[in-house]
Amino acid sequence: MYDFEIRGETKASPEKLWAVYADVAGWPRWNKAVSEAHLDGGFVSGAAGTFTVIVGVAFRTWPFHLENVEPLRRFDVVWQLGPLLSTRLTHTVERSASGSRFMHGFHAGGILAVTEFNAAWAAQAHIPGTMALIANLAEARGEGGA
Repeated sequence: MYDFEIRGETKASPEKLWAVYADVAGWPRWNKAVSEAHLDGGFVSGAAGTFTVIVGVAFRTWPFHLENVEPLRRFDVVWQLGPLLSTRLTHTVERSASGSRFMHGFHAGGILAVTEFNAAWAAQAHIPGTMALIANLAEARGEGGA
C-alpha cells in the first residue's frame, strides 16, 4: 500500500475552492495528467464518471466514482481493478482565517498495489503544482462563482 498526503493553503473561500473541484469537466485545467473528465450526474457520493490520463505516450480512460462527498468539506475519487488494485484520491477542505486549508491524499491498495509505486511517486511530485493551480483558479473566481 502507498499512502501520502500533501497540504496547502489558499486565500479562496471553501465555496470557491469547492466550485473548482465540483467542475469535473474542468479537471484538466488543474490536473495536467488528465486530458478529459466526465461525471454522470451531480457531484455526490456514488456518482460515476471517467477520466482520461496520459500513460507514457498513450491515453487511457479509467472509470471512477465519488465517495464520502460532504459539500465544502471532503470527497474521494476512487477507481478499482477488482481486488487487484484500488486507488483513492482524498480531498479535504477547511475554512481558515485567511481563506482555506486543503489536502490531497493518495492511497493505493490491493494485491497489485506494488505496481502503483511509479504512479505514487509521480503523483507525489505532481500534486503540489496541481494544488497551486487549484488555488489560483479558486482565487480568480468572482463573487458570483464564475
